Amino acid sequence: MFRKKQSLLLPFIILIVLFIPGLKLSGFIVRLDIIVLISLILYTILKKNGAYLLITQYFFIETILFLIFIISGISACLILGKDLFIVLKSFIYPIVKSYILYCFILSYCYKHKICSDTYNINYYLLICFFIDSIFKLIEWKFSYIKVFWLNLINLDSWWNDTLGYRNLGLSGISIYDYSFAAVVCISIGIYSFKIYNANSILMYCKNFVLFSIVAVSAFLSGRTAFIVMGVFLSIFFFKTSKSILKFIPIFIILPICFLIIFPSFFSSTEFFWIIEPINNALNGNFSTESTNDLIDNHLFIPDNLFGYGIWAQFGDQINSSVHGSDSGFILSILFSGWLGFIFLIFSSIIITIRVIFSSFMNINDKKIFISFILSNLIVMIKGPIFFTSINAFIFFILLTPLVSHRMRRYVNEPA
Repeated sequence: MFRKKQSLLLPFIILIVLFIPGLKLSGFIVRLDIIVLISLILYTILKKNGAYLLITQYFFIETILFLIFIISGISACLILGKDLFIVLKSFIYPIVKSYILYCFILSYCYKHKICSDTYNINYYLLICFFIDSIFKLIEWKFSYIKVFWLNLINLDSWWNDTLGYRNLGLSGISIYDYSFAAVVCISIGIYSFKIYNANSILMYCKNFVLFSIVAVSAFLSGRTAFIVMGVFLSIFFFKTSKSILKFIPIFIILPICFLIIFPSFFSSTEFFWIIEPINNALNGNFSTESTNDLIDNHLFIPDNLFGYGIWAQFGDQINSSVHGSDSGFILSILFSGWLGFIFLIFSSIIITIRVIFSSFMNINDKKIFISFILSNLIVMIKGPIFFTSINAFIFFILLTPLVSHRMRRYVNEPA
């Protein structure tokens, strides 16, 4: 086991790759994430590190099945003359960049004798969420900073300053996928607090502040946080309640602090939007405005055996009877057809079975993974959550116990 040495470089790299979009400088779009990714690939080549190939070999069957899903959709895109750039940008690039980032972090940690378990890498991501959340609070308090930042970053005009509080943050847009990923990170972080026996007052206070601010950011970004919280409380924290009970004060002290700093928030439309699911449930109504829109406009059964080769998340009218959708399942079927979608399902099933029966993952590692997968399945009804960069990165993080033991062949550590 490596000593618990931390790295200041890794959170900085994660922040650039996953949180900061292109910057508009002197009439040019500067993509810092692409620059960093190219640097990471070159680093890997120069160091002759086999992490990328190693992980692909370990999950060979799952990788092949997933590639069949991708290739079938891209083939349809090229044959039917659709916009390939939209496909690459919308969901292939986020997964690829998350994979490159994860492989670099894993190999870098092993080369520099840094702890590279699931919880340590998750902590780096949690720090990034914390930095982004602090930036949100600053933008919230000083609106001119928000205006300046939205004008600086390369954000699609449709999203530019149309979402209120959800236009805050380094990426300029924080919606359901941000909410999802932030709550997953907090859940893993709370459990890591237990396994590392971090019982000092200083450690508790540090994590209390960290979890609290990221939690505020998560719930401001979307009600999806309630779904993730419910799944993790039901599965992951079942019989491990002591670790979360320590942070119950968060739910008591946090609203009080928030009320003092931002008194107008609790009478705003955004606040009532956040608590709409709870308010409706208390009144015996389990629907919301967004769920009604989802059912009425986005959920239908596609009839295409083969793909249309389009990522139809932007209201595309494919033909007279088939239109675009926000649902992740329907988007996948429209992209690669039912045949391609079946390969995606098989890939997911095989990797889940591998996790469940793995001897390299303890019971709680497995419970985290199952909670994450189940949360994804639920939220995929609403949107393509798995095909977003931060959540794809978390997926790779959760596979760390399966691949970390194989990394020893690339370092001078005995197996």
